[in-house]
Amino acid sequence: MVEFSAAELPSVARTSRTGRLLDYTCVNCIRTLPYVQAWHERYGGKGLTVIGVHTPEFTFAQYESNVERGIREFGLTYPIVVDSDREI
Repeated sequence: MVEFSAAELPSVARTSRTGRLLDYTCVNCIRTLPYVQAWHERYGGKGLTVIGVHTPEFTFAQYESNVERGIREFGLTYPIVVDSDREI
């Protein structure tokens, strides 16, 4: 898990050479994660920057330990920020 503030994320997203994908995820969005991971693996070397933005809908989803476990279980290797305050 990567920590960015809401103010820093736009500058991080601009570091991409050719494209960016900000993936806003929640508990109900987990079906998309394998596709986003595949895009990261396939196109990351070609200039696509993927940054996950996890916006928790439920209290249990705000705990970093739960987010880190989900990152491991889904095999996500792109940076993910937790946006509990919905600032991003």
